[in-house]
Amino acid sequence: QAAERATEAFAFAEALGQLERALELWDRVAEPGSLTSRDRAGLLLDAARCAAAIAESDRARDLARMALALLPPATRRDERIGALLELYWYEMFAGNHSVQRDMAYEAATLVPADPATALRATVLTNLSMVAEMDGREVDARTLAEEALHVARRAGARREEAAASIRLAKVVGASFCEPEAAGALVVRAFEIAGEHGGF
Repeated sequence: QAAERATEAFAFAEALGQLERALELWDRVAEPGSLTSRDRAGLLLDAARCAAAIAESDRARDLARMALALLPPATRRDERIGALLELYWYEMFAGNHSVQRDMAYEAATLVPADPATALRATVLTNLSMVAEMDGREVDARTLAEEALHVARRAGARREEAAASIRLAKVVGASFCEPEAAGALVVRAFEIAGEHGGF
């Protein structure tokens, strides 16, 4: 509860300390989940978010990796997808592009292509970024276009904005289409303005 209050007050360093203390005591307390209203994986992910919020990217990555290890895909698929998507960014900021790529690919295998969902759009947007990092510009564009299409079909406006920015990056940098890129960016910011940000 102290960690939750600190997080709500944007005191992320204090919250991180409280969460890490709770993790240290986890195995020494009877039924710790009932005291924290979450399991160990959830506590680790909360701690990772707090670490990321105070720019401790290495710590965020390590905590998220520990959480991921506790989330088997067969029984906790949705939670594992969420952890993979978070870890994707932590690995990117840490410069671990090979691991970042692995996170994107695994998430893609766990999120079904049909029906169209916001989650599928996010996964495709991430795959587009990975393709561009690998120098596969055509694939990057195709994946970003698919992400945009899926987001629109799902009515997922924030994901549509994110996919638009991703596609703008690809068409502007790799295909020398500045007008198309500019139009995509304008539309993305219009959507973001309507829905409270990206």
